[in-house]
Formats: sequence, structure tokens, C-alpha cells
Amino acid sequence: MKTTILILAANPQGTSALALMSEIRHISEGLKRSLHRDSFTLEQRVAVRPGDLQIALLETEPRIVHFCGHGTGEQGLVLENEAGQAQCVSTEALANLFSLVGHYVECVILNACFSEVQANTIVEQVNYVIGMRQAILDRSAIAFTTGFYEALGSGASIERAYYFGCNRIQLETDRSTSSRKGTVVEARNPEIIAEHQIPVFFTKAVLTPFQPILNPHPIDREATPMQNNINLIGSSNTNLTGSGTINTYSAPNNVERNQVINNNNDSSQKIEIGKIGGDFNASGQALNFGEMEISGTVTNTTGQLEKAETPEAPKLAELLKQLQTAIETNPDLNEEDKEVALEQVKVLAEAGQNPQAGGLQKASKTTMKIIKGTLAGLPTATKLIEQCNQLLPAIAGLLGLA
Repeated sequence: MKTTILILAANPQGTSALALMSEIRHISEGLKRSLHRDSFTLEQRVAVRPGDLQIALLETEPRIVHFCGHGTGEQGLVLENEAGQAQCVSTEALANLFSLVGHYVECVILNACFSEVQANTIVEQVNYVIGMRQAILDRSAIAFTTGFYEALGSGASIERAYYFGCNRIQLETDRSTSSRKGTVVEARNPEIIAEHQIPVFFTKAVLTPFQPILNPHPIDREATPMQNNINLIGSSNTNLTGSGTINTYSAPNNVERNQVINNNNDSSQKIEIGKIGGDFNASGQALNFGEMEISGTVTNTTGQLEKAETPEAPKLAELLKQLQTAIETNPDLNEEDKEVALEQVKVLAEAGQNPQAGGLQKASKTTMKIIKGTLAGLPTATKLIEQCNQLLPAIAGLLGLA
């Protein structure tokens, strides 16, 4: 049985831009490179609104939930409202939601600044939760994600994958800079910790039984975790509630170092990761890849669009075919950017089959931005840029986005 990973992403208007699509791509590619890539299914929802959380969890029944976006600490995680503006979801509401799905959700990853508060509460409902103790750089968040999912796809346990994620940050950290999210920090400030120590791993006090995601990797079978008390840097200002185990990364000698904190005072559709390509989809719609290349799936989807019972479908399919050809034949785009751009063409073709669906229409707007962003590095006189300047407005008009 495949393990479903649900990715939830939000970057509302008026908040600082995050490299969310890059993070999602790294998750997909990390699993795609892994030994057990065929054992995982990716589900994705972007521009997530509070109500989308329940729908996504009920539709997909994921084993792992991965949130990427902004966090505010005590105020909660930042999602979007109907107007695309920021709307915080409280820690209590999130914990209550996961209490309803804790029988099939085993791990929650909150890859958002200051999300330790939410992680420490959600872990009362879910076996394993990873949060961020303070602000984290985009590149560090992506490095953690890459290390985590590559290890998980190779057979590591969730806890061991966490340590691989932290170590990936440590390996890739540029020690020549000390800025974080545009904020200048003093290196001697005792409250500032190293990037690789920002992710923190929480374990529920009494675990809900789950079958192993994969057969245990030899490194997990042989390792014997050691319980040690570790003084968290700057932890005097941290108000921890609940009970369980908090693991913080500290370059162990082949064993995990855990800090146990006990406090008795507190109470769309899927992406198959196949041998050639895993894919992510801005609309959360189904992509079944196996060994089929992205170009073939785009062609199939536009072919389905031609048969759709809407008056705009034939013309839209023709324009999308032209866009696909322009992208595939352009010599200036590298293979990774071509794949990203083609994935978005597929999203537009899916949206064209049901243009009245609000979620698909919203995703189409995001998709247009992704295509333009992917091509932003090309010279303005490039033929592909000229073609896109003609095709994209026409496509937007047919989708009712103009």
C-alpha cells in the first residue's frame, strides 16, 4: 500500500514571497531519486484556505501532512481567505482538526517560521510533529525538506529522516552570512541558534500503532537511541505544554540525542512517484505518472480537453498544444524548467475541462504566474517569450480569467 503525503501551501498576498513551488519540486524530486519511489503518492493543495484543510484531509487520508508557508508563533499558521489575503488559523483549531484524523495521520511537518508552538500542541494528537523554533531561511527550509524526503524514500524512519533533514541544512549552510528573512542578527546573541538546530521533532507520549511506512532501513534497525537532557539555546523563554519527547539535532555519535520534557500541568487527486517522473500540480488534480513522461501526460490531457462539452474547449486545447510545443522546442530552457512549465500547461488543460470550478480557476491564476516566473530569466526577444505573450492572454480569456 502506498504512503500518501499531503502538501499544503499558502503564501497570501501582502506576505513575503516564499519559494513554495521550489520546495514542492524538491519533495517530488527527492522521492523520485529514492530507492522506494514507487511506494509514495503525493497530493498537493496550494493557496490553501482554512476550509480547504478539512476537505484535503478527508479526500486524501494522508499518512504525512507537510505544510509550507508562514507561521506567526502564538497567533497560528497563515493561510488565505477568499480574497487571497492572510488569515491565521489558531493552534487550538489545528490541534482539534488533527484529533479527528490522528488515526491515519502519523506525521505533521510544519515548515513555517515559529511553528514550534503549533507542533508542541498538535503532537498530543499525532505521533510525530516537526516545527520550527524560530525564523528559518527559505534555502534552509528547502534543504531540510530535501534531506527528510530523500531519507524517508530510502527506508529511514520518520525520526531518522528528521535527522537527515537537519544535517542537510548543516551541510549546505553558508557561514558567510548571518541574515535571516532580511533581519540582521548578531552572531553573539545567545537567543540565535544555528539554522540546522531550528527544526524540532516532537513525539507523542503514547504512540498510536501504525504499520512501518517501509521495511526498516539497516541504520534504523541497528541504532539504539540514547536519552539525554540537552539545554535548548534560548529555551528559557519557551512555554512548552503537553507531554512527550522533543528531539533536537546535535550531530550525534550515531545515536539520537533526545530531550524529554514532561509537564503535568497541561491537559485533486494524486501524483504517483514513478521510475521516470514524479509530478506536482498547482490545482491538486490527479497526475498518474508511472513511467510516462510529462510531455505525454500533457498531450493526453489536452486530448481529453478537446472532447469536453464546453464551447471554448477545442480552441483552448489548440492554444495549449501550441504552448506545449513552444516550451518543448525551446533550446534556452533547461530540462527542469521545461518540466515545470509543462506541468502548468497540464493544469490549464485540466481547468479547461471544468472552467466553472472555483478551485481550478484560482489555481489557473497561480499557474499563469508560475509559467511567467519560469520564463523570467529568458531574454525578452526570445521566441518563446513572444509566443507566450500572445498565447497566455488568449488562454486566460477562454478560462474566464481575463
